[in-house]
Amino acid sequence: MAKLTLTRRSFLKAAAVAGAASTVGFAATPSTALAEGEDESAGEIKRIRSCCRACGKVECGVWVTVQDNKVIKVEGDESNAHSRGHCCAKSQSSMLALYHPDRLRYCMKRTNPKGEDDPGWVRITLAEAFDEAGAKLNEIVEKYGGEANFAMGGTSRVWAQPPYGTLKSIFPTPNAHLAYEICKGPRHFAGILTDEIGSPWMEVEQGPLVYVQWGTAAEYSNYDSTNRTVVDCSQRAYKHILVDPRMTPLGKEADLWLPLRVGTDLCLSLTWLKWIIDNEAYDDLFVRRWTNAPFLWNPEEGGRTAKGWFMEMNGGVDMESRILTEADLDREWVSQWWEPADPQYSYRRFICWDENNNKPTYWDAEACQWEGEKHKIPTTGTWIEHPYKPIIADAWLPDPSHFADPADPAYDAYWNEGNEGGAKSNPLGLPKNPALFPGGVEIKLADGRTITAGTVWEAFSDSLSEYTLEYCEEVTEVPADKIEEAVRTYTTRLNPLHGNGGIHYQLAPDQTGHAVQNSRALQLIACITGNSDEPAGNRGSSKAEVDGCCGRANMLKTDHEPKDWGIREGVGTMELGNTPRDLSVEEQIPLIQNFVQYLIDEGSPLAERYGNHVPSDEEARWIAERKGGDYKGSRAWPGLTTSFDSNAKQISAERFPLLRYWNRWADSAAIWDSINEIDTPYQIHGGVCMSGDFMNESNLLEAWEALTRLDFWLDFNLWACPNNGCADIVIPCLHWLEVNTGRVSQGAGGIFGAGQRAAEPMGDCIYDPVAVICLHLAMAKALTGKEHPTRADIPAERRAVLWNDRDLNYDGWNNLDYNNFVQMGGDVTYEQQEYRVLKDATDWWRIEEFKGKENQPEQVIPAFPDYAAAEQPAEPINDVAGPDFPEFAAKFQEEGWFDCRKWHPERWGTYRRWEMGYRRQQGGYNLYAAIDEKCGFMTPTAKVEVWSTIAETYIGDNTETFAATCSPDRAAYDGAIPDIDKFPHWFEPKNSKVQAPQYYHADQVDQITTTDAYINDNYRGDHLLEDYKAALAEHGDEHAFIMTTGARQPVYFHSEHRQLPWCRELWPSPRLEINPNDAARMGIEQGDWVWIRSPWGAIREVADLYYGIKEGTVNANHAWWYPEIDTASHGFELVNINCCMDKYAQCWVCGASQLRGLPVLIYKATEENSPFNNPVPCDPDGNPVISNANDERLKEWLSNDPRLADSKVEIAFHNPQATGLQPSIQSPELFANGTLNSGSVEVGELGQYSKNHQ
Repeated sequence: MAKLTLTRRSFLKAAAVAGAASTVGFAATPSTALAEGEDESAGEIKRIRSCCRACGKVECGVWVTVQDNKVIKVEGDESNAHSRGHCCAKSQSSMLALYHPDRLRYCMKRTNPKGEDDPGWVRITLAEAFDEAGAKLNEIVEKYGGEANFAMGGTSRVWAQPPYGTLKSIFPTPNAHLAYEICKGPRHFAGILTDEIGSPWMEVEQGPLVYVQWGTAAEYSNYDSTNRTVVDCSQRAYKHILVDPRMTPLGKEADLWLPLRVGTDLCLSLTWLKWIIDNEAYDDLFVRRWTNAPFLWNPEEGGRTAKGWFMEMNGGVDMESRILTEADLDREWVSQWWEPADPQYSYRRFICWDENNNKPTYWDAEACQWEGEKHKIPTTGTWIEHPYKPIIADAWLPDPSHFADPADPAYDAYWNEGNEGGAKSNPLGLPKNPALFPGGVEIKLADGRTITAGTVWEAFSDSLSEYTLEYCEEVTEVPADKIEEAVRTYTTRLNPLHGNGGIHYQLAPDQTGHAVQNSRALQLIACITGNSDEPAGNRGSSKAEVDGCCGRANMLKTDHEPKDWGIREGVGTMELGNTPRDLSVEEQIPLIQNFVQYLIDEGSPLAERYGNHVPSDEEARWIAERKGGDYKGSRAWPGLTTSFDSNAKQISAERFPLLRYWNRWADSAAIWDSINEIDTPYQIHGGVCMSGDFMNESNLLEAWEALTRLDFWLDFNLWACPNNGCADIVIPCLHWLEVNTGRVSQGAGGIFGAGQRAAEPMGDCIYDPVAVICLHLAMAKALTGKEHPTRADIPAERRAVLWNDRDLNYDGWNNLDYNNFVQMGGDVTYEQQEYRVLKDATDWWRIEEFKGKENQPEQVIPAFPDYAAAEQPAEPINDVAGPDFPEFAAKFQEEGWFDCRKWHPERWGTYRRWEMGYRRQQGGYNLYAAIDEKCGFMTPTAKVEVWSTIAETYIGDNTETFAATCSPDRAAYDGAIPDIDKFPHWFEPKNSKVQAPQYYHADQVDQITTTDAYINDNYRGDHLLEDYKAALAEHGDEHAFIMTTGARQPVYFHSEHRQLPWCRELWPSPRLEINPNDAARMGIEQGDWVWIRSPWGAIREVADLYYGIKEGTVNANHAWWYPEIDTASHGFELVNINCCMDKYAQCWVCGASQLRGLPVLIYKATEENSPFNNPVPCDPDGNPVISNANDERLKEWLSNDPRLADSKVEIAFHNPQATGLQPSIQSPELFANGTLNSGSVEVGELGQYSKNHQ
């Protein structure tokens, strides 16, 4: 491995530039002397275009300056339409992390029992780490089953998404603890229940006419959209509406502020929905034509019937619903209106009432057609310019389509055979008009009964009846006139062509206890007002043929023998807008040519996209490729079982049945309860974490207790931190400045590019996706007892340990010997290690520029020397005309960030894609191959689902779910509207002042109780509740508050960067925002340390007096820990607000922790009531933490900065003389010639250091 040459200019210079601090807990400006530019005399200088990962929530473009092989500067890239040349403090501080003296660079193994302050780390090699981890995880599988392991993941390294898929598949296990559960996941869950998995993502970059900022402060710290983008768009908007309990920084310039009570977002959004319906402020044509609002349903006993299998984004559901289909009706009665379908297919026809023709009609969810007519793709429309033109291309906004009109000759070709002119389907000669409020429709059922059916829209309207403006004011504490002004402003169109823009809702709705239904309501507002896939609307994830999350899928075959899904043969004609499945690129060529001819014949401006001429076969082929290539094959997707059926063993299946369908995470509280043996079907024994953190949700004291009990815990990390304080083995990973990766806008920003390696990696550090391959191999070695196992050695029942059985050309790569990696002194370079995973990320970008690569031999990485000859492919062939990563990176370096509108104009450069047939694909992220190009949505009904058939299917009438358990008295279960979870429905969240007044009133303190499900053994959990009761009795009601958390901290990303001195000196301590009137009443002043005590934990933060927070409400910083405390826990228990959480306050649909809306007592920390007689948190020896920008310890974190030098040091690890504040892992005594001493490497008993074995 190449060595780096670090030059040390002057450590004294660094020591002299620390900025002066203001009051305790706050700081002045950062150390500007450290942000110098390059020294032209020092050596070779390179500028590398890349993508920052100082936060994991957006793709900011950066230029990285490298001098003498050292990163010396990070600055903004103006070609990036997200960040627009902006570069935040986190990004500029990245080289401090890259060269940090406390950064992990070697594998570590525990030698002391879990729960002790000192893990007793010793160094082991990378190969030893994988061998031992594979053996221990395999032993757990063999003893307890694959489900006894769990995966953990988050967004600290966004290229590291294996926990979302491949880490689960190794064992296999249905259990994953994901930050996704409380960050984006509930919104995406709501999307898949409504229209598309990622649909809540808003195209902020386009610039809304009315900017609705709902529970987000992206202007403070990037989140999906950059702070630069959000500030720009809000300034251009005609009106700016803020919905938040606190005044956000950008909200100070808002036209309207709705300071709602914490936890009441859903009540407010449902009130908006009621007002929209009552005032007919919805898009009437869209609601009738593209939602399931006009579908009829059966309210009678027994009205819920099993329908059959429906395809949707997650694969498919076996639907049970009260919504009426042709299969529910008397066939003779149906025959008077239309010819019934074959009985095995009739359940796909959903019944509506056509009020224009005074008859029933239907929507066919498989054919995506209305009775008797075909969809006419609109040819009129408007080109929409982007504010960042010409970097971003124009996008096409088609005009809305209409129901076929028998009187209009333009529709003559769009009637089905035998229904010319709509003779049967439209007997009164009028276009269909599916009724929304028919007032009861007489329907004859298959059993002979006649019932009065209502519409979904009527039922939805009825479910909203209580949400009057006056009721909402009573609940939310927002004046009714302000609520009405806001919804009227949002829904009154300023441009007749489209809506005013989407709703920018982010973390807060995910974390208030109604997570999924919060987002369902907000997405429905956007959809029915014409603000979903519209300019600046809630469009969903950007579409590009580059994967920004490398390695999240393995290479196992998913093809299966043809299965009769009940799909009719011949459904779909060979024309765009109505295609069958399984079309190849070649089969799409005539469709594309015919479509362009249609545009030209109709004089459509859209013909400009195709050069106003019919494309040749070759041109049409590349158009098909940019749309996604071959359709997703029906033998490859969906799988043979539904996701619900395949997740029967999920640990949270009983508590949250919809999580079985969702197939992403298992509820975090259920995972910790399982390890702690509390009310779960089995015990989890092992786990592996990659790019995640246990501190993101639930109660951390409960979680820490669980981690001490795990038999085996493996962590991949940059740092020694709380997440690996209970680990058995820690493997170091790469920093973003050392990483090659594809990157795509996580949200609707519409760009893609690359992260490029700017510095040579050090020590044992490994690329996360490669580490997953190694872990697969390590388990296969443990399973077979062979050093170099082949596929033939793996028993069929353990096939999961294979990474690859699909592309045998790369089988050798998939079996790379980590004993021969450069990290082990071998010759397998980082480029060879990452080759295939990066190739997979880029070579499906099929563009004409690389067509010469088709059918040419591709690089094949050599297999093990003794790999069986029969296992090796004879003729490596690559039939994909896409770039490998070096080619992609070179193009990116030269041209800058790529525009999805330009490269994928159909799938991203088009609005209202449901009109064009561009909305139907597997999953919602990236540009995956189309399933077909029928018009409509990829939901079970192919409509926007106001009534969620998925939720209804898996949460049946009167189902005893978590919600019924924790809130059995809620009106939602009174039976008036069966199975209410098909609609969003608000109820008072757990622990609010209304639901649990005893937490807020001293005279009710005796009513506070708990159960033995709350343990907190490490921190004497039983006594926490008693402490709360005593403190409430002592301090009184005026010290009781409702607390919210999770606000952006501009120099941090969740739990990251506390050890970066530029960041820490700006924000040295966690802050608790409190209204000055509340503070004055309690004798609290700016900068005071205060206790935050809940019934489930207590920590300290620094008071930050702020008039922008409602009286009676406080806002706590989240995700804090102390890198300067060199213990296993690193002091998270002293300062992390999630130690105070109620683990059972959760979203009743998805389990997301209720992180916003917690009862707390606030009182001043004093010498008398604080450990070590110090209000400032201290380590176990009484040393206070860093709480001031003048703290000398900040300089120690700069000691390895390569720009501060006056002598040259050759290193392979880092400068061994440069030490930080964690001697347990990097003490000078542990160094020998620049490397750590090796420790014990033998594989001991499973769980030998766990609490269970003590």
